Amino acid sequence: MAKLEDLPVEVMSMVLKNLASPEDLGSTIHASPRALAALQDNRRDILTTVICNSLTPEVLKEAISILNCPIFKSDDMYHTISLRFFSTTPDHAILPLTPKRWYHKICDFETWYFSTSPADVAFPQEMPQIIAVYRMRLTVNSLIADLVAYTNAISDPEGPYPDLYAPEKTNLECLTPCELSRVQAAFLRYELLCRLTGLPYLQQFSTQGKETFWLDVELLERFPCWTIEEARQVHDFIYSKYNMAFKEIDDDITALVNDNPKRVSRDSVPARQLIGKDGPRFLQPGARRLPSSFSSKRKQYFIHVYITNLSKLGLGALQCFLKKDRIGRRRFITGSFEVLLPLERSMDHGPSIQRSFPDKKARFAHSWLSVFWQDSRIDPSREEIAGSSIGWTAMDPNARLGPHGFDRLTVDFSKLCWAFWGLERLKKLGIITKESNESSIIFSYPARTQRTYQEQRNLDPDLRVLDQEVDERVWEKEFIAQFYTTPSSSLSLEEYHLQLEPILQFATDSGIEKYSGSSQ
Repeated sequence: MAKLEDLPVEVMSMVLKNLASPEDLGSTIHASPRALAALQDNRRDILTTVICNSLTPEVLKEAISILNCPIFKSDDMYHTISLRFFSTTPDHAILPLTPKRWYHKICDFETWYFSTSPADVAFPQEMPQIIAVYRMRLTVNSLIADLVAYTNAISDPEGPYPDLYAPEKTNLECLTPCELSRVQAAFLRYELLCRLTGLPYLQQFSTQGKETFWLDVELLERFPCWTIEEARQVHDFIYSKYNMAFKEIDDDITALVNDNPKRVSRDSVPARQLIGKDGPRFLQPGARRLPSSFSSKRKQYFIHVYITNLSKLGLGALQCFLKKDRIGRRRFITGSFEVLLPLERSMDHGPSIQRSFPDKKARFAHSWLSVFWQDSRIDPSREEIAGSSIGWTAMDPNARLGPHGFDRLTVDFSKLCWAFWGLERLKKLGIITKESNESSIIFSYPARTQRTYQEQRNLDPDLRVLDQEVDERVWEKEFIAQFYTTPSSSLSLEEYHLQLEPILQFATDSGIEKYSGSSQ
């Protein structure tokens, strides 16, 4: 260290630029005053070089694409729709669409995105944007570390259930550089999809009071199959994380009800009866089942619809949610649950807003991807699953979306995020056989995994503990205060906007380029 301190600042700058990661840079400047002085003297160039050392061109393109992504403004509209609801003439259908600003913004961005190779993407020169890329990397790596911990736990059928959030940096050490780069790019690409099609879908209603555009499925059609499979697995991981927060709520409700018999009195009635029609909709019968990907009744499953709309807020919102304590997560859910369920609009609200908002069919990444799958099957007796059965023609990096088959029975492979891993990790997770090699991959079918919480909940969809009796006074004092949701169905549109706006602001404030290491 003494010799390092003797280096001229210019030479020290060259040393710092050769470091492999921002973490190495941080430890070096903490240990060496001369290194800190060199960084302060040439901060922009050193940070730029070290960030580029730690991220592949493909990952950098996705990060910079997020910086270049258009931002939805209050006067942006995808298209306007003119409806004649009560006309008896044949021309009562939807009239031609009129393109507006958001449509053109999306088209311009897509043209740049799909015509620009990673090697041609220019790294930003302004410090705020350089810091933003640095923070994106921190946020995404934290979520990937949690993904690795989650995958390892799910792969052990007899092991403990995954922790809600386990972002330890050591979890990344088991990944090869290729695996880490692949997951980083997939997470950033998912964030990009949220910003192009998820968050603006919610923002339009808050700013305009009406639903003027649908989610743009054409964007997905331009990605290769393999990219789409990766996005689906990121979405499934996010979905499982939010579901685990409902496990906390279910556990707390169970503990409260089970503790109540000690105080049962003649005023006691079944908890389910006390919930009634005004209680939390995530506890009402029929609201908690795990929907089929091909179900036409998906809108009936309130938890599924809520989580899908919540996922549109992006990765930063997910991380901030996971960092909250148990009570903080519960309060967030009870405060936003009704707001992110469909607002069934009446004629009193005007003829231009007849459809439900937010999306009652949970149209986002998972269901979009499902529309490209055929309900094809493979023979369950087969021991080997060919690549075309588990991932369409996904092994071909140039393949585009089309009518490819996908086997429902391989859902456990997706739970293990099989699309991201190299050969050795696929073997370790039990996805492929030990005898597999690069030229001959044999999948271990069926995969042995734990049930996710949404799968566990499907076995007890109505939370049978609610059939037990509880004291009404205890219910009013303890249960309602802790678990009842903020109502929204009877609100005017203006009041509904006021409830939606804090959720959208939460998503904006917690963006992945605004990473904060502190708990929230």
